[in-house]
Amino acid sequence: MNYKKQILVILYATFHFCVLMGLTSCAAKQDLRPGEKDAAFVALADTQIVIEANQNTRGLPMYRLGFGDEIEVKVFNHPEFNEQTIIRPDGRIALEKAGEIVAIGRTPHQIDSLITKRYSRFLRRPQVTVLVRKFGVKQFYILGEVKNPGVYELYDGMTVLRAIASAGGNTGYAQMNSIILMRNEFYRNPIVMRMNLTNLPKDPNPVRDRLLIANDIIYIPRTYIGELNGFIERFVSKLIAPPLDLYLRTILYTRILN
Repeated sequence: MNYKKQILVILYATFHFCVLMGLTSCAAKQDLRPGEKDAAFVALADTQIVIEANQNTRGLPMYRLGFGDEIEVKVFNHPEFNEQTIIRPDGRIALEKAGEIVAIGRTPHQIDSLITKRYSRFLRRPQVTVLVRKFGVKQFYILGEVKNPGVYELYDGMTVLRAIASAGGNTGYAQMNSIILMRNEFYRNPIVMRMNLTNLPKDPNPVRDRLLIANDIIYIPRTYIGELNGFIERFVSKLIAPPLDLYLRTILYTRILN
């Protein structure tokens, strides 16, 4: 139990270290919630796309702002309040008139409402529009028993199993029935999930595999036999001749399996 707690503490610290160092950022598809009054504009490359509020977007996930996203705030008939800002590594934006606002994990519509409320102190019925001008880079982290652990770019449709493949596959000592996925989707308390991906390619129901979102951390622990083998390699093999070393491994593995 203490071993599992140590793993979770390490993952939690790793996540926040990456955030504070500005290594993580988030990007996803722009979407609107049904019933919004104003149109939203998304600048993608050099083309501006207008998404009308009356379009049928039911069932589609709403885009939530991430690290490194560049947003523009416009106030109708009050250009002196217009600003353009980037979401900082701490998840906040700073506006001259509205102060600091936690933007990470919120939709543009929610930021619109927060800014409108603050500008109501200075203006009468302010009409605020929040535009996402540029998306940050989406990344995820994979640690533990994979051949190439590290930071990888997150593409649409990336799952835990595909992430493992992107990292060169798992090692021979990967504990695939106890994979840990840590997620901090709304920049509050992290969500830690334990996954069992053994025999998943043969499973006709892929519900056990999960889609990744930006800044997810995947940790694949080492099996008990892997830990034991590492112990033998580090300590026992230095004291015992190779034939006896192999004999000792065989005895220990047989007892474990039985």
